[in-house]
Amino acid sequence: MYRDIAPYDPECILQEEWLNSRGAIARFDRKAIEIRL
Repeated sequence: MYRDIAPYDPECILQEEWLNSRGAIARFDRKAIEIRL
């Protein structure tokens, strides 16, 4: 997964465990539920 995003992330900022997060996330600031698949 990190290899796939490497061309778009030269400083390795996105290489965190949340990169592959899935599920429903409450976004209270936007009054919405974000669904990640």
